[in-house]
Amino acid sequence: MGGDPATAARWIVVEWCGATTADLRPRVRSGQLPALARLAATGRQYSFPHVPPTDWPLPSILNDLATAGVALADCTCTHLAPTDVISPDDIAATTLRFFPPREGDDVPLRAALACLYSSHNAAIAACFADSPPALIYLPVTLTRDISLLYSSSPALPQALAAAAQLLDLLLHDFRQQADDKTGFLLCSAGHAAAAGFSLLAAPNLPADRLPRIPSPRALGQALATLLDARLPTDSTWALPFPLSAAWLDPQFPPVRRIAVITRERPAFLRLGRPADLTQVATTFPAVRWSPGDILHLAFADASCAALIGAASLSPSGGVSFAALPPFDVHPDASRLFERVLHHAEAHHVTVLHSAVQIEKGSSLHALFSAAGFQLNGEVVMWRVTRSQVLARLAPPPAAVHSQFLLRPPTSADVDAARNLPEAAALLPAGVAFDPDLSAVAISAGEIAGLLLVQRLDDLMVANALVVREKFRRSPCFLALLAHGTNAMRAAGLEQAIFSTDAARREMLAWARRSDAHVIQHGVRLIRTFLSR
Repeated sequence: MGGDPATAARWIVVEWCGATTADLRPRVRSGQLPALARLAATGRQYSFPHVPPTDWPLPSILNDLATAGVALADCTCTHLAPTDVISPDDIAATTLRFFPPREGDDVPLRAALACLYSSHNAAIAACFADSPPALIYLPVTLTRDISLLYSSSPALPQALAAAAQLLDLLLHDFRQQADDKTGFLLCSAGHAAAAGFSLLAAPNLPADRLPRIPSPRALGQALATLLDARLPTDSTWALPFPLSAAWLDPQFPPVRRIAVITRERPAFLRLGRPADLTQVATTFPAVRWSPGDILHLAFADASCAALIGAASLSPSGGVSFAALPPFDVHPDASRLFERVLHHAEAHHVTVLHSAVQIEKGSSLHALFSAAGFQLNGEVVMWRVTRSQVLARLAPPPAAVHSQFLLRPPTSADVDAARNLPEAAALLPAGVAFDPDLSAVAISAGEIAGLLLVQRLDDLMVANALVVREKFRRSPCFLALLAHGTNAMRAAGLEQAIFSTDAARREMLAWARRSDAHVIQHGVRLIRTFLSR
């Protein structure tokens, strides 16, 4: 091919199975992963939506490249010769101490680490073989293994932090061992609907001269280009781009100008389809869009190329609305909103409620009010830093550890808590949470409290904090807060946001105890259709 990738004699594909952009980004910014930070500073990176294991194309791509004649070294632990596999008994006790204690024996953890080091050593050996392969594949399953091993342990966030730091140390070791002719592709399919990523870096080659890998499907053509190879003509992953330097710096067509929406040129409205959900969620990520909702969409014109607004109706009567400015104050926004109301009335949904955050006095507040929604309570959004909580939160008494068992919650825990009178209104269907940041408190076999938290970029978003009435005079509340604060530290997160209203007593206590700052006054709205 004769292009820039010739500066790399070989390429190493490192797959961090189970790693996600949302988990790694705050760890990098907080300084937990210096080797990854250095690699990212010199490479080209992309995030892409989570890909289920059955749809992850990398194994098929590697097989096609091998068929095309690329010398490939597969360092998957189960593919290595028995003499190249480290015994779990050979894992040193000092390495085990890198991870927090867990119930049961240490055999599963030893096995996971033995697999990790076996693959790592095999990949380094491949670099120094007499005839080094052009492509080395190093799958790393430690993050996924640790998630399973600690799935019932309150130390899950600390274990995942240790796993990430160990992978970073091995990445540093690999880059130190490899010569200046070795390029790196670090990638992941994501996990549990959280985004995966690609990070490509090459020696002596600036990031803007590297192939773009904005989606898993692009991995095949990018690797073929870098390896000066040609995928088989019947390969699913062969894209219609020439294997030339033009692929390294493709000429994109001019961006199509979005039509101006005026009264003479109204927006194009239509009913949403299941296939639209990805575009809607990407355009308006701050709103929770569910597959079971009825969608109505607004586009700049009939080509449906530019999405400018979306409204949805959930089976429970929740109404969501989002729009790009200036469409949010355009008359057609009301027309889009009316379609949702007509749909609700036609399907005999008698009570509607706002399912999005609405700032008091905003254009969205005006839109809901004009549609007949009335005030049903006020919501205050708060922000607090980890240091604020630590400065004001006394450590829970030692008796807490014997009275309450804290562990990562499951969906079954949330469903069970939803049946409790204290939690019914605080745990909507589909409430999102990351198990490693969240906690359920168990006392004498029953749920005493629940903290549901999720990542949002560099923020910890607390979606629910519930303590049962009979445990409100116990240290359960403090134990959940302490767990959440420790999980924030382990995940590299510094700030948390949460909302309070008249029903969220625990959240309000958190705000007052930690001296949180108010960042928004919002409203909760409701509309009732009169019986005919």
